[in-house]
Amino acid sequence: NIYDFCGKKAETMLTQTEEASIRTSYSYTFVALSLLFNFKNARPHLTVTRNQSREIRRSLNKLMQEYLLQSKWKPKTPVSADRKHEPTYDVKIQPVYVTDKLKKLQKEMSESMVPVVQMAYLEASWDSGCVEDLKPFIIKCIYVCWMMVVQNPQMCFFVPKSGTDVNTSMFKTYTRSGKAVDFIVWPVMMLHEKGSVVCKGVLQPK
Repeated sequence: NIYDFCGKKAETMLTQTEEASIRTSYSYTFVALSLLFNFKNARPHLTVTRNQSREIRRSLNKLMQEYLLQSKWKPKTPVSADRKHEPTYDVKIQPVYVTDKLKKLQKEMSESMVPVVQMAYLEASWDSGCVEDLKPFIIKCIYVCWMMVVQNPQMCFFVPKSGTDVNTSMFKTYTRSGKAVDFIVWPVMMLHEKGSVVCKGVLQPK
């Protein structure tokens, strides 16, 4: 449940990042990027802190300066036929990719967003009837799941269906051995979908 929750929030951030990257207006881009770090269903106090907002503004200022500089490097008029035959020099200039810069900014800011995600999840799911001793475990789960989904590509869990064959390269058995899956004790952590196993899961065979 936590992983799904974090995945939806991260997907919203990524979508808004891509939308922001195709706009050259400074003010519009700043507004769009600022929205990355607010959650639609969160309460007003579940937004970024003043320090986080200042860091976003500083990073975006640097990003836009690089983007505007790159635009000055390009000719305003087509190159004439005569100039095409002028000698060239083997000078390689690394281009500035705005989308890549925005993704890098998103990744750098992701960890600072963990407390916001934790608060948003607890506000949505926690009530006075819940067992207080479970809260530290849940908070840690939110941290792990959030850091999984902000990777590119996303890390993920794998849970096989009951009755399928036991895959010993992905799972350890729980209290007995067997050839078919009965239930899952702990899912497999994958580097990404169809990627390599980061941490084996635990299951109970039939």
